[in-house]
Amino acid sequence: MRADAVIDRTERLTLDPADPDGFFGALLDVLGAAGVEPVGACYHLTDPATGLFTWTGVRGELPADFVAAVRNEYEQDDVAKYRELARRPRSAASLLEETDGRPGHSRRFREQLRPDGFEDELRLAFADGYGRWGSLGLFADRTFTRAEVDLAAQLVPVVARALRLGAAVAAAAARPAPAGVVLLSADDRVVTRDERAGDLLGAAVTTGRLPGVLHILAATARARGRATTSTLGVDGAWLEVEASRLVDGGGVALSVRPAPPPSLLEVRLRAAGLTEREREIALAVLRGDDTKTIASGLFLSPWTVQDHLKAIFEKTGVRSRREFAGRWALAAA
Repeated sequence: MRADAVIDRTERLTLDPADPDGFFGALLDVLGAAGVEPVGACYHLTDPATGLFTWTGVRGELPADFVAAVRNEYEQDDVAKYRELARRPRSAASLLEETDGRPGHSRRFREQLRPDGFEDELRLAFADGYGRWGSLGLFADRTFTRAEVDLAAQLVPVVARALRLGAAVAAAAARPAPAGVVLLSADDRVVTRDERAGDLLGAAVTTGRLPGVLHILAATARARGRATTSTLGVDGAWLEVEASRLVDGGGVALSVRPAPPPSLLEVRLRAAGLTEREREIALAVLRGDDTKTIASGLFLSPWTVQDHLKAIFEKTGVRSRREFAGRWALAAA
């Protein structure tokens, strides 16, 4: 199949947010019709800001296992990392191409591909000027040709656009989860609540013994005289709570719903005790930025960035940026 025909077929693909596996399956079918037929494939949707995997699908046989793959991507030295490919003008590469025909120079090849009988890997990072939206790894028991790598590279912007538009559709279609309501008296006793609040807060609201963070939020709303919203960890669940001061008597209404997924990474960083500046640097580390890039982007000196990194590592119980990135990548996946 000619390259222009392959691109045309790929341009017709659309991402159904409810069925990403269907999208990638159709993409693999297009590649297969063009002669690019791997033994197995692993594909991902990613957080556009950090590149962390948010969803993973597979087809066929794969080398090693998911945990080993994530640790290689985020913790180990190797070639053609997805985050590195995403920054290149050409965001596709084969392992043999990256190692100049000496795949044994790749730890991923030595420890994952070769033991399971694979000869080559072709990686694509679906990135554009707005972020990294997904990635695809193809595994073969033969060498990918230069023509196949070139064809794959031409598909990257087409697929990135489809994934970005699919993410936009998902965001537009998303409806907030139904909220529960709790009414508190001026002395923070539970006056009444609805069934949904009972489902979300459980025994905390049915017994009237609310978590201390809810009392703090209620007090903040009274002091400010306006609605106050925060994302809180309550009994192992992340909840978005809005506290509003009632007009009469000093009571407070609490509106409670599950925290939307996009906020959870920020909340987890907060839960680890990271300051606002430390969270900014942590997100940059997860994107794969080096110290110089972080310092330039935040108008800090490299030494100041290093001081913040030491604090981040201490608070999260790791010893290096690789260990930090690997731990958070596994948590996100």
